[in-house]
Amino acid sequence: MNCKISVIIPCYNAESTLKRCIDSVVNQTFGFENIELILYDDASTDTTKEIIEDYAKQYENVVPIYSKENSGFPVRGRNKGIETATSDYIMFMDNDDEYDLNVCEFFYSELEKTDADLISCGKFNLDTITTEYTPTSPNGKERINIAKDDIIYFEDRFIWNKIYKRSILIENGILFPEGKYAEDLYFTILYLQHCDSLIDVPDYNGYIRHVQEDSISRSWDLNDLTGIIDVDRMIYSKIADNPNIDFSRLYKKEIGILLYKLYSLHLLKEKKEAYAYLKYLYDFEKEISFKGSLDGKIQDIANKLLLKKRFNLCYNYLKLVEKVYDSNILRKLYRGL
Repeated sequence: MNCKISVIIPCYNAESTLKRCIDSVVNQTFGFENIELILYDDASTDTTKEIIEDYAKQYENVVPIYSKENSGFPVRGRNKGIETATSDYIMFMDNDDEYDLNVCEFFYSELEKTDADLISCGKFNLDTITTEYTPTSPNGKERINIAKDDIIYFEDRFIWNKIYKRSILIENGILFPEGKYAEDLYFTILYLQHCDSLIDVPDYNGYIRHVQEDSISRSWDLNDLTGIIDVDRMIYSKIADNPNIDFSRLYKKEIGILLYKLYSLHLLKEKKEAYAYLKYLYDFEKEISFKGSLDGKIQDIANKLLLKKRFNLCYNYLKLVEKVYDSNILRKLYRGL
């Protein structure tokens, strides 16, 4: 095969969504013959393996990989996919999501014109509030060239809505950390360190994310959020010696997300455990000498209280926000509905 893009999809018990997911790759306007599709089955117990086998029989550019034991995370499949990929460019997708049918053609066309080290587009969330996807076209959408000195601070750190150079990944040994949440954060920041050029097209929704209420993201606990802080520390340990990085700027959004998850994932039930978590987050902010500018956003207000060690007030504030969030008012406001 001489494919131009490798798409990597880790799969586990995805029989209800996998065909939709795969078909969004097969039906790309770019031409499926130009795509190497790597499907990693993480020892599924349903018919996922059979679905993968059916596609592998139909298309020689479908590369199936079968694990004998379940790893519990999609990370192993992504890492194995990186090691297996033969194309110059790599994309990722989760097994319950889908691509806009133009996204591969769009990415490759931009790469041919710019040779950018990373290209990113927008994403569209489908959930209980937004139930219908409205396609957008990349034509006429603004291409934002991120200045080299600002690339490390690029705030969209999801992996699904981007295309990566395999050469950068291989030459720098960039893989996902196993057994960790926020593995995409680790992967993306390490990749951004080695980018000289980045193009963002946020108004083109090339990735369609199906947000499931019973998905892995809904089963988190405070130990998982603590693990994210540990990943942040892993990243910091690798880049702390770089005098050109403003760590407050780098971590501001991530700290806001950690506070957001406390109320959006209902993790404030046990006050003692929540206090311990807030203290753990406070210690990390002190470690990186966080001095980011904070405004009137919900998470910023919470962080102001946290940095003043007002843990009780911070906790009560987040509990109040949680009640409002549960009414869907905040989610609708965030999306401009």
